[in-house]
Amino acid sequence: MLYVAQGIAYFAANPCLWTFTLVPMIMTVVVGLCSVVGLFTVGLYPQMRLFEYAGLPPGWAWLMAILMVLVEIFLVTLFYSLLCTPCFLAKVFDKVLEMRGHRDVLDDAPKRGDIGRQCCACCRVSVVFRIAVMIVLVPLNCIPIIGTIAYVWLSGSIRGWEAHQYYFDMKGYDYSEQRAIFEKHHIKYTSMGIHAMYLELVPLLGFVFIFTNTIGAALFAADLEDELKNTQPTYGSTYHNPVTKSSMLYI
Repeated sequence: MLYVAQGIAYFAANPCLWTFTLVPMIMTVVVGLCSVVGLFTVGLYPQMRLFEYAGLPPGWAWLMAILMVLVEIFLVTLFYSLLCTPCFLAKVFDKVLEMRGHRDVLDDAPKRGDIGRQCCACCRVSVVFRIAVMIVLVPLNCIPIIGTIAYVWLSGSIRGWEAHQYYFDMKGYDYSEQRAIFEKHHIKYTSMGIHAMYLELVPLLGFVFIFTNTIGAALFAADLEDELKNTQPTYGSTYHNPVTKSSMLYI
């Protein structure tokens, strides 16, 4: 089952998570309403006229304008999630790990000096790179439908890796260790990233899916922890767990 779907199901089945997400979800819904109403009201018609001026037939111009507005809503979601929600997402991630029986991961995590660093941990990995890639790939959306699909597919791997940066920070993994885990589970990370981006493209509800996607990422991390605990370490491994010092990284 896809981790993004697991995140939605897990959220629906565990009311205790609702209290962690109620306030930020209300905030995201307000931001979502403002962005959807604002962009469709202010941005749709001018962009349609721009595409008509570029020589597209009216039908294609409207379609392209709608697609561009959807992408703009997604970018608003992206910047909001990077700037305003990491603290809330960290609490949700921690709670899911604890519910899955991995409180030890939280207890063994390196101490972060202040709340600002803790909030930034959720999105530290190549945030600038991710934004740069997305800006470069935005012109793909000028290709109707296929361009948007290609945009999501090309960005999916980055999105999947970024979803676990908070977990990697808790474990104390350096770049080479993160890359080793990512490459071993490349299909899962890419799938999670692609489907998460598609859900976050949904107008208004995309803001809500930010939290269910975080739950899905936490469930994935819990599965990795289960796999780590069930794997007997052998000698000669290149990658070590710098947090526990005694356990070796076999996930």
